[in-house]
Amino acid sequence: MRLFEKFTKDQINRLKRDTSNFFLGSPEAEAESTSNSRVKLTEVFEDFFEVIPQLQSEKFIITGRKGNGKSAIAEHIYYLALNEPEYFCDFVKKADIDIEKITQLVSGTDNEISQELLIEWIILVKFVKQLISNEAIADQKGIKELKVFLKKNSGFIDIKSNQIKEVIQDKGWEVNVNYFQRFLTAKFGNRFNIKGEKAPFFKLLPHLKETIKELFLNTINKDNHYILLFDDLDIGFNAKNPGNVKTILNILRIVKDYNITFFGKEDISAKIILLLRDDISRFLLNQDADTAKLFSSYEVTLKWYEHFQMQRDEDKVKLKQFINRRIALNFEKNEFSFDISKPWESLIHEDESYKKSSFKYIVEHTLIRPRDLILFFKPLQELKFSIPLSKQDVYILIGKYTIEFVKELKNELAAHYAPDDINAIFSAFVSCANEPVSFIFFIHELKKFHFSEDTYNLLELLFDLSIIGNTNDTGKTYFKHWEKDDEIFKFNKELKITQHFTLRNYCQRNRRN
Repeated sequence: MRLFEKFTKDQINRLKRDTSNFFLGSPEAEAESTSNSRVKLTEVFEDFFEVIPQLQSEKFIITGRKGNGKSAIAEHIYYLALNEPEYFCDFVKKADIDIEKITQLVSGTDNEISQELLIEWIILVKFVKQLISNEAIADQKGIKELKVFLKKNSGFIDIKSNQIKEVIQDKGWEVNVNYFQRFLTAKFGNRFNIKGEKAPFFKLLPHLKETIKELFLNTINKDNHYILLFDDLDIGFNAKNPGNVKTILNILRIVKDYNITFFGKEDISAKIILLLRDDISRFLLNQDADTAKLFSSYEVTLKWYEHFQMQRDEDKVKLKQFINRRIALNFEKNEFSFDISKPWESLIHEDESYKKSSFKYIVEHTLIRPRDLILFFKPLQELKFSIPLSKQDVYILIGKYTIEFVKELKNELAAHYAPDDINAIFSAFVSCANEPVSFIFFIHELKKFHFSEDTYNLLELLFDLSIIGNTNDTGKTYFKHWEKDDEIFKFNKELKITQHFTLRNYCQRNRRN
């Protein structure tokens, strides 16, 4: 026993060469951006789609399926801004600022206050706060008064959804304008005059706009860059709720106006970036006459499927490069030897019975997103597999991943359907799990379980989410996430309906139980 007393616990774990200390990351990018994260986003992030350069043009909307990396890009932009003195960045997150909830408070108090005015107020105040945080202009005329104005009205400046009700009950929708008037006088002379010591916040919008224009174009400030990120807009979104739809459409329209009409035409180095789930963006296309044009002009889409690259050289596939970075990092932290050019193959034993590479085999069980692979490898630490993983180990991981897969799917469907309808959808899935079924049969099963919405719209949505695919008479199957660059797959009710492999596995297990 004395022989082993010389070894620390960490050294013994390394001698085991298992996955006890393997953690490939968190499904939420926000968790990886914290200081105590075991996998830090800064260590593994790469802009595989060159989104950041595209955002330097007219593009300002990032869309993609949940788990495709939108928030990771936003967090990386925020990190870059923190570490570059000429960049300033801030977030608007629904968890902090629920625009719809706040405007609901207005309906019983003041009919003059619209959602659009509140959105503008939030945008302008966020940029003013960024501007005055720039020490280079701190000593300029009127800046101290502007800081006092923000401080005195902090309750309605630093809007928090869980506090705004108390602020409105205490102070109403008016703000103290005394120090703001002093700033305006110092900067613009008598050009702007606000009567009285208080005024409704929306009366200040034109003045705030002129304020940021003057500060942005200031000779000291002109080389700086300012960014505002709208994230989590999909949280709580319900396509059946007109208020939810109106809120996002208003944000889209106002953000476009600021980016293109105001910042663009005034040559102001500022940008507002929106992050949006692609199933919600597809839904919005049919809700407003100008929305389709807006997305086609200003959207950057994240899509990880690379058909031709997968056939030619899978090591160059972006998704494999993404996960290889994380696998390599874990090998290095555990001080395990591995093939630096093939981290995946160092972790997973290649088995001939896969009839393809292990990467292709596993990816076929996913929706081809970064989050899928992080969720797939999530149990490594608890299962303590020996390295390299065997085929049996992979089967166990697939079984555990099916549960995560269904959780994700139910979460996405919650934006479009009520809980009872989601239960009916899954009951129909179980009934149709064994083999491809006809459109008529699937519809019959949905009705049998009392699905209350339009069945064809549901199947189109499920197809767009790659939860179901079409199978033709020769047995060829079409899933939306398998589209090549020159293809567009649409749901065809004349063809058989088949389920995604992982959903089918889940339903077949439920059927046996």
